[in-house]
Amino acid sequence: MSYQQRTCIQRYQIYGLLKTGQNQANLAKVCNVHRSTIWRELQRNKGQRGYRPAQTPCIAIKRHYKHNPKITRADWAIVEV
Repeated sequence: MSYQQRTCIQRYQIYGLLKTGQNQANLAKVCNVHRSTIWRELQRNKGQRGYRPAQTPCIAIKRHYKHNPKITRADWAIVEV
């Protein structure tokens, strides 16, 4: 099985179900994914105001580039000169 990111529709579905008080097991059933997938989605993409689907792509991009920078600081120093 390969990794698949949650779609925008799935993220808003998760958000809506959370607002109605559904637990993570119910979210997983509705979204047809494993409970741990929901747990990871909520943990990775929550901000100071909780899980908000509009901010999740930004958080994911920051997380990705934090661990996998494409341009090093030394490269930026050369560019800025």
